[in-house]
Formats: sequence, structure tokens, C-alpha cells
Amino acid sequence: MWRSKAGWIVLVIILGLLLTAGVAYAQLKTTAVVYAWDIAALKYQNSNVIINFNGSYVPFWHQFLFDAKPFDHDAFDWVAYDMEDPSPCPVGSTTPWEGVMYYGLYHTDIDGAAGFQDTRLWEIVDCDRTGDGAFDGADLSYTPPFSRTTIASTDSLGGEHPYWILLAEDIPTACTTGNCLDEIVTTIYINTDTDCDGQQDLGYDINEQPIPLPAAGICFYAEAKTPPPPLTSMWEGPLQARISAGGGDKTVNFKPQPTTAVTLRSFAARWAEVPSQSVILWAAIAVVAAGTLGALIWRLRPARR
Repeated sequence: MWRSKAGWIVLVIILGLLLTAGVAYAQLKTTAVVYAWDIAALKYQNSNVIINFNGSYVPFWHQFLFDAKPFDHDAFDWVAYDMEDPSPCPVGSTTPWEGVMYYGLYHTDIDGAAGFQDTRLWEIVDCDRTGDGAFDGADLSYTPPFSRTTIASTDSLGGEHPYWILLAEDIPTACTTGNCLDEIVTTIYINTDTDCDGQQDLGYDINEQPIPLPAAGICFYAEAKTPPPPLTSMWEGPLQARISAGGGDKTVNFKPQPTTAVTLRSFAARWAEVPSQSVILWAAIAVVAAGTLGALIWRLRPARR
């Protein structure tokens, strides 16, 4: 009996260790999905996002979910980017809250059709768009779609913030999925531990106190340009965009719509269509007749004595 109980205890311990290891491994990955603005649903969505191929910019939204270790522990090779290492950590070391993210969008279809053309406005923003201190469905449907509180932005290579740096912009890269010929990839450095003490912050205020992350967390915002008309051909295969940061690609799928051309032939005012003309004419005759009859009755009324 004891041996039987001991065996079960050992088995339970082993299962517990396996489950714990699985949870720890899952924490290495950022699991948030990528959203884009759907012009039909009027909210940020992740799948079958309807957009117009008309040369407009599509807003993107992505929440940074920081688990135990969102990025790898490898020291980043700044020499490859011909830049000085802005990390506050000692040379050769890094903080778990430091790493690189990739923002990739399908650019050319396998048959040559045009996809996303370029990107802009790469920003760290407060995830809370409604002011209630949380990030939820209300934030995804809040309008206008570009409404946001920007924490840090970068509009040129190198940027201005030591924790949010644009490393490469819209680099054409061969697709590996088989769903496109190439994509454009933007590479951005992010660090939410600016003093390398193991605690997340966004720098220091004027009193040299650490600036905490917003209650709802921080999100990534950017915009991508759709191909302008006229289009020689329409995108046929799956159209996607992705964000890679700390373990795997997070994708958003699109359903592009062609722009329907409308030609304005004349600014001249026109009378109503023929059927309407008859109705309007008879209505006018009735009004005139009623007025004439009323005036006649008034003139023929008995005089007061």
C-alpha cells in the first residue's frame, strides 16, 4: 500500500513540475493580438479587417503584454546598425525589458499586385483610449480611430527617446509564408527599464523620479498606406501584417476592397425626373386653383351691416 501511495505522490510531483515548466515557457512570449481599423465595423479588429485600397492610411494598434521575460536575454548587436548602444546596462548585458520588435506588412502579392506601400507614426501610446483606466472593447471601438495619448514617437532613424528607437524603416524583405512575394519590415528598439534595475519605467520626471507605465499598459500605434488607384490588379491571396516581439509573430488579416470610381459629368442643376415632374406640376396647379377659389369666395361673401 505504501509503495502504491508513494508512486502516486511521485507521479503528481512530476506532473506538477511539467505544468509549471509549461507556464514558465509561455510567459516568455508576448501574446497580444494585432489590431487594425475596420472601416465597416468602425472598430479595431484582428481578422477580416475591411480596408479600402485608395491610398489612405490604416491605423494599427497592439498591446505590449509584459510577462516575466518578454524579450530574450541576448545583448543586442548595435554595431550591425552602426549606432551607439543606448542601453543603461553594462556592456554585454541586458535587461529583460529590452529588445527589438519587427513591424512587417505584405507589400507585393505573388502575382505582382500591390499591397501596403509604406508606414509612418511609429509610437508608444497609452492603451487607454476612453479614460477609464483599462484597455478593453470600448477602447477598440472608440472614435476617431487615430485618437490616442502618445508617450513616445519616432519619426526618423535614431529617434529622440533612448527607449524607443527606429532602427530600420520599411525594408523590402522576401516573404517566407508563400502568401506574398515580399513585405516591408520596420525594426524598432524598445526598453521599459531605462535604468536597468529590473523594474519597468519610462524614464525620469523633472524630480528624477521614475515614470511608471500607465495603468492600462502601453500599446504600439502606427499607420500603413494602402496602394493608390488606379490599380492594375487586385490583391488575390491572404493579406497580412505582423508584429514580432519576444517570441513569435502576431498577425492581423485584411479584406481589401477596391475603390469604385465615380465620374461627375456636370455641375448644372437638373429638374426632377419625368415622373416627378408631373406630380410637382399638378400639385402647383392645385395650389393656384385653391388660392384663386378662396379669393373669389372672399369677394362674394355677404357684406356686414
